[in-house]
Amino acid sequence: MTKQNSILKLGTLILGQIFMYGAIYMLWLQIKQQWETIPADAWHMNAFYVIIAILSTLLLLVFMSAGWTVGLRAVGQPISLVDGFAIYYQTSILRYLPGAVWHFPSRAYLCQKRGIALEVVAKSVFLELFFLLGTGAMLACWGLSIHLKRPEMLLINLVIAATMAGVILWPERIFSIKWIKFQHPEKVNQNALLTMFGIYIAVWFFYGGAIASLLYSLPEIQQPPFLHIVFLNSTAWAFGFLSFSPAGLGARELSLSILLGPGLGIAAALVSVVQRVMELGTEGLLWVTAKLIARKR
Repeated sequence: MTKQNSILKLGTLILGQIFMYGAIYMLWLQIKQQWETIPADAWHMNAFYVIIAILSTLLLLVFMSAGWTVGLRAVGQPISLVDGFAIYYQTSILRYLPGAVWHFPSRAYLCQKRGIALEVVAKSVFLELFFLLGTGAMLACWGLSIHLKRPEMLLINLVIAATMAGVILWPERIFSIKWIKFQHPEKVNQNALLTMFGIYIAVWFFYGGAIASLLYSLPEIQQPPFLHIVFLNSTAWAFGFLSFSPAGLGARELSLSILLGPGLGIAAALVSVVQRVMELGTEGLLWVTAKLIARKR
């Protein structure tokens, strides 16, 4: 690694931390404006919708590990969903560390201990990110077209959809591209790729469903349409991903409060923070579960 690259990575890391703390501070200012009413609103939250939000968050996280596991199967590595879950959630929490990439090498290390080649892991991660970001980008384009009232932005969806369809229908051509360097593209399982597409679409709807359920649980809050929340939430996640903040921390929540507009801004900020805490708590439980599974295997 050259000195210039090292300086660039250090600068990105520092910028990410500054952006994260800045976004968190702006969120705090928003929530502080209604601090006196928050305890009463929290007390009167609809328990049914809160339970739905918890279940949606759980399904979101479980489907994330399933998507990567199916990615391993797509490139010819037989593995059970339970083993994939154990590997995935022993390392997933590391994405919150500065740099936001430490879960990938840690996952590769656990895979190598199980005899899975590093190249196979790299291909599965490529597929994971391709389908996660591709499906998310499709929904984010819908969100931006709604927010900006620019329906022509949906043309980008056609390009993204065509690209994803090309990967599913003709994986041997995509994986023959020099920079991807897949040695046996003919062994890519098309059915597994189609399954990954469905899994990650479900991931975004579970994620949006968790946010929507928490919003619907609040008393005397204007309730936007479910799909509207799903699309805008995907857009907020995209802004968080493009920021240098670890796991989009702070940036994702702030973006959602802005996208939902002034009428729901404070409620959206509160709900997004609650969902993040809910997600962290659930992921902690999944980490314990993954450790227990790994010990028994």
